[in-house]
Amino acid sequence: MKNSVDPNSLAARADALRESMEMTRKELAFLSGTTPQTMGDILKGKRFPKVEVLSSMAKCLGTTMDYLCEGIDIESNPCAEVIPKTLIESYSQSSEAGKKRIVELAVIISKSSDLLDD
Repeated sequence: MKNSVDPNSLAARADALRESMEMTRKELAFLSGTTPQTMGDILKGKRFPKVEVLSSMAKCLGTTMDYLCEGIDIESNPCAEVIPKTLIESYSQSSEAGKKRIVELAVIISKSSDLLDD
């Protein structure tokens, strides 16, 4: 089955959101449960992420898989309940210690929401 999602478009949307949050590729990789090398390939459009990684990427970037894959409106973002917008907005303005704490909180929130989904 051929993937109908353009990996270059997905990469551009994800990378733009990542940069707007001043998040490194390594941080996004860690939060998304993949390696920095794999994340680099995803963000260069060389590789399409596994569904689990794509879902985690969307949560970390405060968006949806629909937006990352298709560019579909992010205003109706169901992830807004999972990772509060204030947490995402605070990231780019935080010190390195603050960013580290936000990453830790995002991981906790993400794991908690995964447990609720089961």
